Amino acid sequence: MRERTKKRLPAMLCAACLLLAVMCSCGTPATETSVPPSEPDISATQPEPVQASAPEPAVSADSVLEASSQEPEETEFVDDWVWPVDTPDAALSLWYAYPPFFPNFYDSADEFPAWVYCQEKTGIDIQFEECTFMNAQENLTLMIASGSYTDMLFNMSNYVTTNLEYAVNESIVVDIAPYIEAHAPNYARYFFSDDTYVKQATTDQGYIPAVYQLNDVAANEGINKSGPVIRSDWLEQSGLELPATYDEYHEVLVAFQQFCDHPFWLPYTGGYLGAMFSGGFGVSAEISSSRSFIQEDGKVVFCPTQDGFRDYLSLMHQWYTEGLINPDFASNTQNAYAPTNDEIVNEEIGVWSSAANLMDFTNLGNPNVVVVASTNPVQKKGDTTVFGDKTAALGAELCITTDCRNVELAMRWCDWWYTEDGYYTTNYGIEGESFVFDDQGNPQYTELILNPQGDMTVNIAQSLYTCGNGMLLGVQDPKRAYQWYTPDKVEAEKLWGTVDLATGLMPRVSMTAEESAVFSSRFSDISTYLQQIVPQFIIGTEPLENWDVYVENIEAMGLAECLSVEQAALDRYNAR
Repeated sequence: MRERTKKRLPAMLCAACLLLAVMCSCGTPATETSVPPSEPDISATQPEPVQASAPEPAVSADSVLEASSQEPEETEFVDDWVWPVDTPDAALSLWYAYPPFFPNFYDSADEFPAWVYCQEKTGIDIQFEECTFMNAQENLTLMIASGSYTDMLFNMSNYVTTNLEYAVNESIVVDIAPYIEAHAPNYARYFFSDDTYVKQATTDQGYIPAVYQLNDVAANEGINKSGPVIRSDWLEQSGLELPATYDEYHEVLVAFQQFCDHPFWLPYTGGYLGAMFSGGFGVSAEISSSRSFIQEDGKVVFCPTQDGFRDYLSLMHQWYTEGLINPDFASNTQNAYAPTNDEIVNEEIGVWSSAANLMDFTNLGNPNVVVVASTNPVQKKGDTTVFGDKTAALGAELCITTDCRNVELAMRWCDWWYTEDGYYTTNYGIEGESFVFDDQGNPQYTELILNPQGDMTVNIAQSLYTCGNGMLLGVQDPKRAYQWYTPDKVEAEKLWGTVDLATGLMPRVSMTAEESAVFSSRFSDISTYLQQIVPQFIIGTEPLENWDVYVENIEAMGLAECLSVEQAALDRYNAR
């Protein structure tokens, strides 16, 4: 264990320790089954049961959650395990899809510094079966179809339509609910500290099918991680203010044509993640099973058939015909979510959507590129949009498959990421390399992160040397990026957070096996159709006069069944 001075830890940890004491005095959580897991092979190093007597009077769960919002007291992490494990030849296999920039710096995921350090500390060898984001869906689908799985799957639900409850019922992944307290006590302290985590992680049948990366809900209130950005130097030279409405954005884009040919960057799908630029019409233009459906006062709505979606397409078509959008946007399939650095530093675009941690381009060879955050456009001044890129309570997920012969060992490996060592590794990397502790015992990034060399940006450096930005598990420190954020980045997240982030977006619902089968078969055809026709509407090869036919086609593909399934799942979620 690293030696360090006493530190102030997140309030959620203090609440977590209280809640674990309550749980130990009151029994197991409701999500547990009555059948205990088999005894682990690592019994020699299994922690002693947590001894906690019930306080007088008994502490309620409500008081624990209230404590999580108060100023934390000084405390220390508690880790009951002995590391490394004493299990001979401890090894686990992990399926992992790495981001596009990864191969530019590493040949294999097992070279990733944080994972090398984790293996050294835990004594557990992780054997990777890896692929890129781009072929992850095909790769994982083939694995599942084969019936032979790695021990663990990272972010499975991102790449296949199978929901995790169905995956448990089909004996693909394990329900970890019976294992959490005994075999992941560090994770349990965090996980059971906020009922938001438990509600979102638990399926309708009471399964907890994954270990989740956890985000501090209270600390992220009023924060939106991404939104529109604009070339501020071009804005100043044009004598214009930051736009707020669609008309004002149009004025800015027309003015920017003096600096580049096609100033508005649009994803090849025709819509941004998080309803950027479409939220002002009351719809999400992201084509996905999770974001195409929204809720309005408890009723599920399918955005691509709404009038607001047609209005959005009409506006994008206008901007396209005026040359504000690259005529080849629909063929740029390699960049689904954001423009390339080359497009930005070569001054080919002036307005796009970005995250705050991606707003600095000074080390990429063109210091003239200066951007500023702007609000999502609305139709009239004073309107608000109900969509955004809010940090979810649950982040990345890791499932343990039914092919894993030592579930207890897998849970223990996951649990390491929620120890003190794991907390600092996932957020700050390796002590003495990517971070050091200051005189007050607070972690501070080193120049390795703050001043990266070559083509590496700060954001990439942080991802490569830590496990932040959804790269793996752990409890995410929401303030870690503020060490290198300039004031404009901090303000950007607050500006983007002025929308009602909780309204509209669907929560993590779960479907029954029957519902999942129906939804997957119907939505697969609908999604394929949308990916083809939405860009055609924008380009004009499919005229918007054919809107009614388009809606009828989607309805004929089984939209009513998809809506019925989503509504039933939402009703069950709200009743939890």
